[in-house]
Amino acid sequence: MRSYTTTQARKYLAEIMDIVMAGEPVIITRRGGFAAVLISREEFDVWQEIKQGANFSVDTEKRNQKLLMKT
Repeated sequence: MRSYTTTQARKYLAEIMDIVMAGEPVIITRRGGFAAVLISREEFDVWQEIKQGANFSVDTEKRNQKLLMKT
Protein backbone atom coordinates (compact mmCIF):
# COMPACT_ATOMS: atom_id res chain seq x y z
CA MET A 1 0.00 0.00 0.00
CA ARG A 2 1.41 3.38 -0.98
CA SER A 3 1.66 6.28 1.41
CA TYR A 4 1.64 10.04 0.78
CA THR A 5 1.90 13.06 3.02
CA THR A 6 -0.96 15.57 2.83
CA THR A 7 1.33 17.91 0.88
CA GLN A 8 2.13 15.17 -1.63
CA ALA A 9 -1.54 14.17 -1.83
CA ARG A 10 -2.52 17.70 -2.83
CA LYS A 11 0.22 17.80 -5.47
CA TYR A 12 -0.44 14.31 -6.90
CA LEU A 13 -4.19 14.01 -6.42
CA ALA A 14 -4.90 12.86 -10.00
CA GLU A 15 -2.24 10.13 -9.76
CA ILE A 16 -3.53 9.02 -6.37
CA MET A 17 -7.08 8.85 -7.69
CA ASP A 18 -5.88 6.58 -10.52
CA ILE A 19 -4.19 4.29 -8.00
CA VAL A 20 -7.29 4.14 -5.81
CA MET A 21 -9.61 3.56 -8.77
CA ALA A 22 -7.38 0.63 -9.78
CA GLY A 23 -8.23 -0.98 -6.44
CA GLU A 24 -5.21 -0.09 -4.29
CA PRO A 25 -5.94 1.80 -1.06
CA VAL A 26 -3.65 4.76 -0.37
CA ILE A 27 -2.56 5.98 3.07
CA ILE A 28 -2.42 9.71 3.72
CA THR A 29 -0.18 10.82 6.59
CA ARG A 30 -0.19 14.09 8.46
CA ARG A 31 2.59 15.41 10.65
CA GLY A 32 4.29 12.04 10.55
CA GLY A 33 1.24 10.10 11.71
CA PHE A 34 -1.51 8.08 10.14
CA ALA A 35 -4.40 10.34 9.06
CA ALA A 36 -6.60 8.61 6.49
CA VAL A 37 -6.96 5.89 3.90
CA LEU A 38 -8.40 6.56 0.46
CA ILE A 39 -10.38 3.73 -1.10
CA SER A 40 -12.47 3.41 -4.24
CA ARG A 41 -16.22 4.00 -4.16
CA GLU A 42 -16.75 0.31 -4.89
CA GLU A 43 -14.70 -0.70 -1.85
CA PHE A 44 -16.45 1.92 0.28
CA ASP A 45 -19.84 0.47 -0.71
CA VAL A 46 -18.70 -3.01 0.37
CA TRP A 47 -17.56 -1.65 3.77
CA GLN A 48 -20.90 0.11 4.19
CA GLU A 49 -22.77 -3.15 3.53
CA ILE A 50 -20.59 -4.96 6.07
CA LYS A 51 -21.14 -2.21 8.62
CA GLN A 52 -24.91 -2.23 8.11
CA GLY A 53 -24.93 -6.02 8.44
CA ALA A 54 -23.01 -5.82 11.70
CA ASN A 55 -25.37 -3.16 13.04
CA PHE A 56 -28.35 -5.30 12.05
CA SER A 57 -26.91 -8.27 13.94
CA VAL A 58 -26.38 -6.19 17.09
CA ASP A 59 -29.88 -4.69 16.86
CA THR A 60 -31.42 -8.13 16.35
CA GLU A 61 -29.60 -9.51 19.39
CA LYS A 62 -30.80 -6.58 21.52
CA ARG A 63 -34.40 -7.12 20.39
CA ASN A 64 -34.16 -10.83 21.15
CA GLN A 65 -32.84 -10.12 24.65
CA LYS A 66 -35.70 -7.70 25.34
CA LEU A 67 -38.23 -10.28 24.18
CA LEU A 68 -36.71 -12.92 26.45
CA MET A 69 -36.87 -10.55 29.41
CA LYS A 70 -40.60 -10.01 28.85
CA THR A 71 -41.40 -13.71 29.03
